[in-house]
Amino acid sequence: MKLALSVLAAAAAVNAHFTMQYIWDGSTDEGQNNFIRVPPNNNPVTDVTSTDLTCNVNGLSGANVETLSIPAGTNITFEWHQHDQRTGEDAISGGHKGPVQVYVAKAPSTAASFDGQGTV
Repeated sequence: MKLALSVLAAAAAVNAHFTMQYIWDGSTDEGQNNFIRVPPNNNPVTDVTSTDLTCNVNGLSGANVETLSIPAGTNITFEWHQHDQRTGEDAISGGHKGPVQVYVAKAPSTAASFDGQGTV
């Protein structure tokens, strides 16, 4: 029984695939894919030891990504979608939902060259 539950839980995790596409700075929608290191597709990262988990797939090549300065105490909202668009349908349909992990850290100096490693 425990094995069956583990297999079902793992199957749900494998189905999850979507990408963060919008950041809201307080009540301001910063626009699609602005200030985001966009991955090549919406496949899940499965290697938890990979740098892909730290800064997204190919995230260490984020030199062309603008950085967003947000004052302390500001509410930040992240918006995910399964497709490259906002539609009237659910942002993430039932077949694409699964767990998501987010960790936001202050870059020690400049986010343009920050690789997410070290004490954050």
